[in-house]
Amino acid sequence: MDVAEFHKTPAVLAKLRSHSITPTLIPAGCTGLVQPLDVSVNHPFKDILRDLTEMEIIAQEENGLEK
Repeated sequence: MDVAEFHKTPAVLAKLRSHSITPTLIPAGCTGLVQPLDVSVNHPFKDILRDLTEMEIIAQEENGLEK
C-alpha cells in the first residue's frame, strides 16, 4: 500500500489486522524499488490464483453448487 492518508486510518489498519493481514506501507518515491518484485512474484501468483479460482467456480457450477 502506498502512504495515502486513507490507507493509514485506524479503521483500515484494524480491518486488515482482523483478517491477519500485516500492512506494509511503501514510502513515496520507492515504488520503482519494489516494482521488480511485483512483476516477478506477485503477477505470476495472481495468474495462478485466478486460474484456480476459475476452475473452482466451474467445478461448483457443474456440481450444482452455484449461489
